[in-house]
Parts: sequence; C-alpha cells; structure tokens
Amino acid sequence: MAKINRAYADKYRQLGRNLAYYRRLRGYSQAELAEKLDLSEGYVGHIEAQNVDKEPSLQVLFRIAEALDVPAYKFFMDAKMPPVLRRNRKR
Repeated sequence: MAKINRAYADKYRQLGRNLAYYRRLRGYSQAELAEKLDLSEGYVGHIEAQNVDKEPSLQVLFRIAEALDVPAYKFFMDAKMPPVLRRNRKR
C-alpha cells in the first residue's frame, strides 16, 4: 500500500466506511472477508480504518467488490450510513 495524499484523506475514510457497510450487509466479518480474498484480517481492517494512512490498490478494491457482489464505484459514493452501523463502529 502506498502512502495516501492527505488531500484525499476524506475520500479514503468514505471508502472504508462504505466497504465496511457492504461487508456487514453481506454478513461477513473482517476475518471472513479476508479469508475469502486470501488477505490478512489486518489488511481488510486497515482499509476500513478511519485513521487510514496508506491507500489500497485498485486490484484489491476490485477483488473486494467482486467478493461482496457490489459495483466498485459504490465504495466511493457519499451516502449516509444507516444508524445501526454508526452504533457498531463504537465497538
């Protein structure tokens, strides 16, 4: 993963929130998704982290999108997170 450009930090946080949303919507834990993709759980967690400092590759994002059966562009959409997911973030 490359170091992120700080000008895009909000976009990476949005990407992480959306990825977490679709992962949970499909019923996967970070560990389950990581296993399905042959990635480490820490790597998936890092992409979802709100203090992300490194950018994931497009190849990884495309693989995640395929595994979750979600068009990759949806990871970049600026949408309101449902309340149930806002509560779960505090754990």
